[in-house]
Amino acid sequence: MRRDLDKYLRSVPGKAQLLEWAEQQGAFDGPVLIVWARDEKLMPPEHAVRLAEHFDNAELVWVDDSRTLIPIDQPEVLTTHLEQFLARTTTL
Repeated sequence: MRRDLDKYLRSVPGKAQLLEWAEQQGAFDGPVLIVWARDEKLMPPEHAVRLAEHFDNAELVWVDDSRTLIPIDQPEVLTTHLEQFLARTTTL
């Protein structure tokens, strides 16, 4: 496990690269759904708001009674948000 962590930490892009990618997000003009845990500690709610501001067409929804792993903590809630978002933003 230590080797896996070491490998991951060595592969994380530098701050300059991460900032460049963040700036490039603004070029995406499609709909964006951001699902965020209201009680998140690892990635605070302020980060969700900042992320949503990167996009012109972002929808931010909050999930209660969850933390970082929404798909594990609240899979039904996440699925509902995804289904509703896809129903509103896609055509067959």
